[in-house]
Amino acid sequence: MSAYSAADPAREDPVGNVLKWVLLFTAIACFAVLGWTTRDQRDQMKLLNLVNQTVNREVKKASDLDLYGMPEYWSLPRLVDGKLYGDCEDYALEKRRRLIAAGVPESAMSLAVAVTARGESHAVLMISLKSGDMVLDNLTPWATPWEDLNYRWVQRQVPGTALWTTI
Repeated sequence: MSAYSAADPAREDPVGNVLKWVLLFTAIACFAVLGWTTRDQRDQMKLLNLVNQTVNREVKKASDLDLYGMPEYWSLPRLVDGKLYGDCEDYALEKRRRLIAAGVPESAMSLAVAVTARGESHAVLMISLKSGDMVLDNLTPWATPWEDLNYRWVQRQVPGTALWTTI
């Protein structure tokens, strides 16, 4: 007989409970992925454009130096006097947060850093679709294929992880 017995609910099997939670979260993640991947691309693009335009409208541009007193600080937009403020990576992180809440799997998203035509470092959110990778950018209202942007790509997060790779 196991040291953990169903007859004694106070002594539950911790490994079994962890396994149950892992299986539950895996099932939820699979349903979220299926919900996203079973949408047709037109519906996916509608959601991407809605989130991109809404965040671009709601967040006001402000530098990290102005907001945090440091040249670079990655965070969600900062709420000041009832308004959201941030720079490019803050826009990207907020879009990521909202897309996750809408059921887009984290494994379909990655942050990326590029250099703009003006020579400025710039962060965006990339979403992987069947047709290719789309960029959500605070400099444009539309989800745009990454290759259509006049950027020199520097680094990209490996989708669904905290790891980064050079492009």
